[in-house]
Amino acid sequence: GEQVHMVLFLVMIVFLLQAVFMGKFGESIQNKWNLWEAKPLLSEKDAGNGYKEFRTAFYQATKEHATFRDMIFINYNQKHNMLVHTATRLKFIQEANLKASDFDFARYLSVALGVTLGELVEIPVKTWFILEGLLLFFWRCELAFVPNARIVLWILTGYCTAAAAYLVHAKVKLILHQYTAPLIREHHSDAFHATTSQAELEQQKLEEPSSFIKVSTADPKLVKKKKSLVKKNNILQRFFFKNDQQNNAEAARLIHTNSSDEELGKHIHHYHDLFWYGHHFHAHFTFDVIRLISLLTSIYSAIFVLVYFDDLVWYKFDPSDYSPEAKSWRARGQRPGGIFIFLLAIIPPGIVVHKLKSILEDFTVCANISEFKNRRYIEQVLRRQKTVAAFECLKVVQCFRDPQMLEAVLAIQIDHDEQKIPESKRSSSPTEFLINLTGRSTTSPTTQKAYLTTSRRGTSIRALEKIKDEDAAAYIENQKTHWHRIFDLFDDDKEGSIDRQEMQNLLTNFKCDEEHINRIISVLDIDNDGTITFDEFFSFANKLETYLEEHADPEKLTAEMFDIIDSDASGTITVHEMHRVVAEMLGQDLSVEDVFNVIQDLDEDGNGELDIEEFTILLHRFRIYE
Repeated sequence: GEQVHMVLFLVMIVFLLQAVFMGKFGESIQNKWNLWEAKPLLSEKDAGNGYKEFRTAFYQATKEHATFRDMIFINYNQKHNMLVHTATRLKFIQEANLKASDFDFARYLSVALGVTLGELVEIPVKTWFILEGLLLFFWRCELAFVPNARIVLWILTGYCTAAAAYLVHAKVKLILHQYTAPLIREHHSDAFHATTSQAELEQQKLEEPSSFIKVSTADPKLVKKKKSLVKKNNILQRFFFKNDQQNNAEAARLIHTNSSDEELGKHIHHYHDLFWYGHHFHAHFTFDVIRLISLLTSIYSAIFVLVYFDDLVWYKFDPSDYSPEAKSWRARGQRPGGIFIFLLAIIPPGIVVHKLKSILEDFTVCANISEFKNRRYIEQVLRRQKTVAAFECLKVVQCFRDPQMLEAVLAIQIDHDEQKIPESKRSSSPTEFLINLTGRSTTSPTTQKAYLTTSRRGTSIRALEKIKDEDAAAYIENQKTHWHRIFDLFDDDKEGSIDRQEMQNLLTNFKCDEEHINRIISVLDIDNDGTITFDEFFSFANKLETYLEEHADPEKLTAEMFDIIDSDASGTITVHEMHRVVAEMLGQDLSVEDVFNVIQDLDEDGNGELDIEEFTILLHRFRIYE
């Protein structure tokens, strides 16, 4: 009885430690998503090797009939994962009717990941019943088998759990592939299609010849069959992309067996049918399997340490003892053999913990897209983005209001303006494919260089700093995307420039007199045409960011911004005071309820207001002065 209680206690300890590690893994996953959304898919290194890695990634991401075998045994490179992430983001944005260059998909996934990790440690009753059944089975085996057989059975259980982790990961990867492949194929261009030929030849070396449809143009029957297959596949792709529906293994089989279009249509299902038992349980059954794998690993580790470790390593052997335990000790090679078995036994938990990170990363994406997209998370992300833009705009107004700060900012010399980027940093993409995929239509060299760049203040500072070091052009495109959102708050008529009246309308709300407003316009209007273009505004924004990084006192600036919002000088910011500033004075599209939710997230004392400490946390969370 005491050993049973010790096992249960250790199971909970191991499971909680595993959950803590998953939390740490979650942070690294979020950083990866942020980096992928800030980093251009093609770099100078790719251009130097002829885009070889990307060609291979494109071929893998568009394979028509991917299988479990592909997902398990093919080593997909980082470029492939970035390409799939990009396609997933674009399709999600199209389905949700969002603006492609403006939605923080990484933030959306981060919210979903936090919820997923929280649900991972919540063990439902049905899972406990399953575990109880498994433990009863092993208890019966414990009574029936000799010691060495019990150890072998338990080690096999560990390896089966590790194998299950690989199968689950293959399943979620396959779902992502089926979700994104038609979109990537749809957006490819003829020019890019030609560049994939070498990747196809390289990839065929890793595949069995039977997995490719090779048709000789000399045989009319085979040519006719190939055309029929292509026709069916096009029908499948159109149905898949436009109606959020997917082909399953049966549909793929029907394509290969040249079945009729009507028969094929019967086997095209909704997105949830891609999951195990998805028709009834959607993604819940798959997640239950993931949770069960995690919990079984904890039980496996606890039982092996408490029950079998002593027998393997510290068994007190007596040469005159011929009991079953002593015979088993001799049979497995005594202590050296026991140590070897123990080392063999600790491999499965390591595999599972390592694999769980990738499983949770891909499952979080799969379980929150298409028909599973969470409107509440979307609204939360959009609310955060609008709030951040409002505070960034208020930061600019804060600078405009302070003549000394304005003069100090204007005195800053910027060494990394866009015009100073070497021409080598502005290489364009080899094809229009990526521009189509990311929803960007511009053909400027710098933009083509940053076709995957979708910056927002939600992008982690670490990710932006890495991009800044690796690719100056991409970093500037990130900054431009971010500052264009603030520029739009000044540009009321959305004509692409800020005229004197627009500047006056906004700054008058913050008690700036006409003389000071004219001074602001004169120093920002570099070409003296009477309006402030985005390039002129962006030049000032770069200087402001440099000033804040090198010379500003964040505590002082935070207190000043607090005083701007706290109109009645009560020492706290109410919902209506914040709404008046961000919505009425700055023109941001935020309701009172939106502002209330922002305050509620940080209102520790629950009085519905923010004091200076809570407001400081808010600005730190939004990285306004970082």
